[in-house]
Formats: sequence, structure tokens, C-alpha cells
Amino acid sequence: MPINDTYKSPFVEASCYHVYNRCVKKQSLFYTIENYKYFLKLFDRHLSGVLKVYSWCLIPNHFHFLVSTKRISECGFLDRELQLLNCKPNSYSLILSNRWKNFFIAYSLALKRQENINTNIFAQKFKHIEVTTDAQFKNTIQYIHHNPAHHHIMNDFQNYRWSSYSRILNDHQSKLEKKYVLDLFGGKEQYVQSHLGYDSNFKCGFEDL
Repeated sequence: MPINDTYKSPFVEASCYHVYNRCVKKQSLFYTIENYKYFLKLFDRHLSGVLKVYSWCLIPNHFHFLVSTKRISECGFLDRELQLLNCKPNSYSLILSNRWKNFFIAYSLALKRQENINTNIFAQKFKHIEVTTDAQFKNTIQYIHHNPAHHHIMNDFQNYRWSSYSRILNDHQSKLEKKYVLDLFGGKEQYVQSHLGYDSNFKCGFEDL
């Protein structure tokens, strides 16, 4: 079934997106702890040069990221990507989409070898929705962090390991945009209280997984 255009917004410089995808037929995306770690490692390798990350959550059969695209001058483009931009200035969205696709392919190949899988891993088209307001941005962060409870994986979303919720609260250095998120909520206490008061049945205006 074709994806509605709502779920495949073109990638534009310095814009925010909720990106998510699931496995084919909702089969498992992660089988071991090492799978979660490797997924995040590949994400960093393929996408941290072109994206800023504000929140994320990995669920056994799908994932969510809230990201913003970097400006061209900030991006760590490969030589072939720079050549494409020079030839086709409007190719920014294509380059970003290819980065995501290469990330999916790299993880899929590893998982297929590990589990001896012969079918596709991911649904063919990943979804990416532009986030345009602060209210939508905050609601998407809360939705992402509540995903373990929303899908009845773990009621205590605050202690779910494969989520950025608690990582935003710690002071360890990382590529996660912690300060931006905490400032948006008004500080750590407001961030926590806002999440605790969040309605987990809230719909952020996109098709759920």
C-alpha cells in the first residue's frame, strides 16, 4: 500500500522531522542487547553527520527518532554527495533519504546473517513527518518516550533502557541535543513532570505503528 504524502515530507535544511519505521509483518527488529547497540552505532555512523537528535526510542519491532537536519555548511558530506549537490543543488533531500536507506540496508544485512532471515527486514518505505511547532515538537518527544508503555512493553517508561528519556536527564556528554530539549520544557523538573502528566493515548497527527 502506498504511503500517504503526509508521511514522506521532503528533507529540508534546518527542519525537524519525526522519523519512524517498522519491520515487515511486525517481526522482530532486535533479538539481543547487542542488536540494540549495533543499531545505534550504525545510526551514528550513517546519520550523525547530517542530523541533530532530540529523542529516540527503540521498540522490539520498530523505532522512533525526532531529529533536525543540519545546514549544508554543517554537514559532513562524502565527496560523492558534494559532487551531487554541486551538479544538482536541489538534491539535499535525496542525499538525506539515501543516508537513511543505507543505514537500513547495513542493519538489515547484519540481522539477516545473524538470524538466517531470507525476507526483507524493514517495511519498504520509512515515514518522516515534518514537525513545525514547539507544541508538536514537545508532544512528539513525549509520545516517543511513552512508546514502551503505549505498546505494553514496559509500564515504567522512565526506566526503559532503549530510550533517550533518562539520557536527556544525565550530565554525560553525548551527541543528543539535551540542553535544547530541557530548555524547551523549562528545565529538568518540568521535563519530568510534563512526561508524567502526558496522556499516552494522545495522537501526534500521524499513523501509529
